[in-house]
Amino acid sequence: MGVVWAATHIVTKRSMAIKVISRDRATDAGARARLLREARASCAVDHPGVVPVIDVIDVDGAPALVMDLLEGESLRSRLDRGPIAPSEACRILAPVASALAAAHAAAVVHRDIKPENVFLLEGTEHGVRVLDFGIAKILATEDRTSTLTETGAVLGTPYYMAPEQAFGERDVGPSADAWALGIVLYECVTGARPTQADNLGQVIKRITQTAIPPLDEVARDVPPRLAALSKRLLERDPATRERDMAAVARELEALGRTGEPSSPPRSRRFARIALAVMSVGLAGAAYAWHVSPSSSSTQPLPTSGTIAAAPSSASIMTAPESGPPAPIDSVSPVVPIAPPPVSGARKALRTADTHRDDASDGGPTAGPGHVIIHPPF
Repeated sequence: MGVVWAATHIVTKRSMAIKVISRDRATDAGARARLLREARASCAVDHPGVVPVIDVIDVDGAPALVMDLLEGESLRSRLDRGPIAPSEACRILAPVASALAAAHAAAVVHRDIKPENVFLLEGTEHGVRVLDFGIAKILATEDRTSTLTETGAVLGTPYYMAPEQAFGERDVGPSADAWALGIVLYECVTGARPTQADNLGQVIKRITQTAIPPLDEVARDVPPRLAALSKRLLERDPATRERDMAAVARELEALGRTGEPSSPPRSRRFARIALAVMSVGLAGAAYAWHVSPSSSSTQPLPTSGTIAAAPSSASIMTAPESGPPAPIDSVSPVVPIAPPPVSGARKALRTADTHRDDASDGGPTAGPGHVIIHPPF
């Protein structure tokens, strides 16, 4: 549609960005209207995550937008290097959801949320900006005769379009932005779009008919809360889809700040179960040894290889193989097995081991030197 130039104000020496319509579309009434719509929509949203239009100027008879010059890279450039850890994706997308909440409160629907329109600022920790309100829908002042929102017009990038957008419906509201955010979240964590296909028809089919696999079945170490949020954002019915972007922003911020331990790997779970079973078996064997009849005291102590054959507690009710049954008075009293006292050093070691174990499972680390990074919004 156009090109963005870096510029310097000749008086203030402030660095700016100027967005102009490309020469071959300078006389296109639709392109001009879309550029002016971007100016109105971005200025209607008062949020630090939305780049405002400072001025609209004339360049060779066509409108041009003057905005702040941003240094950094788009989320698309970041994804080109590979998928993003779930906690990092939450920290990046929390301010996007917050910006969308502000837009929706101002009766503005972006309608083209995608990695190319999410900008990661350089030199700031998780500074994020939402770009390009060029096809935004201004709900409060929308001209019903406008060709930009005419029924049947498909606006947006196909991979990120909500089902209602794909069908070209007129009533495209905040739920469409929620769906697009869900697709971006899915792509950040898995490294692939769930709506990817070879042609537009197949993309539309995936959006409207094909079931999207749950996020935690495709990517590793996805917290259950994040998988549940992804599912709510990607509900096909806009009436049941999660569309409260302020609530989504809070949930993403919480997950990005503290994380949520995912289920431990299967091998680790099996190891813990085996260890628990072994501990119960050893405790049972020790208990049985102390409650066995006194006549069995001549039996040798079980070795490590014969623990499973140690007499059980049922031997209290069983007579020895030879001789009369032992009277009940001859049964040795039950001796409780008290664990050895735990020293302060051992307690500290046990606590440190617990923290290391939690960290290896993807949970929050409580050890020394851990720093929790808070998103800026």
